[in-house]
Amino acid sequence: MRARLAAIGEAEHCPLNAAQLDTILTLAEGHMRRAVQTLQSVHALGQQQSMTLDDAAIADLVGLPPTQVVDDLIQALLDSQGNFSKVRMAVED
Repeated sequence: MRARLAAIGEAEHCPLNAAQLDTILTLAEGHMRRAVQTLQSVHALGQQQSMTLDDAAIADLVGLPPTQVVDDLIQALLDSQGNFSKVRMAVED
């Protein structure tokens, strides 16, 4: 799937580095159509902003929350000791 996605990127004049391809494939979770759509979005955003997109930007592009937000929520759950108000405050933050 990686080779095919790289070939599509080259054919569409959308060169991506190995790390970007790996990130797209990880986020696509084995779905080729999702990988191609993400490739197109990454390319369009990269052209628009004239920049190289990192893992966080690509994850944001597909609608994933930032890693730190997820980590904070998990930590709030672990620290809550059954106190829902602590978890609610973390969600609101």
